[in-house]
Amino acid sequence: MTKPPRSYLAIDTRRELSPQPPSRWGLWREAAVALELANLALRYPALTRGKRPFNHPVILFPGFGTDEVAMTVLHHYLKTIGAEVHHWGLGRNHGYVPDLLAQAIQRLKEFTADGLQVHLVGWSLGGYIAREVARELPEQVAHVVTLGSPVVGGPKFTAVGELYKSWGFDLEAMARDVEMRSAVPIKNAILAIYSKADAVVDWRACIDQRSPNVTHAEVSGSHLGLVVNAKAFELVRDFLSA
Repeated sequence: MTKPPRSYLAIDTRRELSPQPPSRWGLWREAAVALELANLALRYPALTRGKRPFNHPVILFPGFGTDEVAMTVLHHYLKTIGAEVHHWGLGRNHGYVPDLLAQAIQRLKEFTADGLQVHLVGWSLGGYIAREVARELPEQVAHVVTLGSPVVGGPKFTAVGELYKSWGFDLEAMARDVEMRSAVPIKNAILAIYSKADAVVDWRACIDQRSPNVTHAEVSGSHLGLVVNAKAFELVRDFLSA
């Protein structure tokens, strides 16, 4: 297991957390993504100064309703500092996890057929899928990074919960499925990045109290901004190249 740098923020996972569905009135906070993008532009020269030793390729998993385009900035950043980076190759994340997980598992089996290991980095629902891939294929995965990913309750504690309900899904049943899967711990090293200002996923739903090798790190910013957040980029860089 890779030891996390001291700069990572610790959270007491023994504390009882009670996630709640985000208020739709708080979605205005997501406008902060513009400031985060501007801050990244200012810090980009320093963040990209010098190459880093990445021992494994990186595969990026986009969030709900998005595709590879959403991960373009992070893809470019990691490639610039020396990583071999790939998109997940499944197109838009339409939100139906069983299909996406099966496809992601098959793709990873093909990608690692020669014994290769990979790092998985996922944003929001993409991070949840990346975690489940690691749960199913632990030997093929080196590290996992999640960015604002709900690991508790499925969509129940997210701003898209009502959308799933309108599609006919039972949120409570989905939450139980997530809980059942978590009975098998993920043994890979995980970095779970979250923001308490996240207006899309309740930050408490991002806290993993089951996996033995998880490190939590808090950043300031929006949910949408996690894929252009300078501090998040720094954390991802240090974790994957440690």
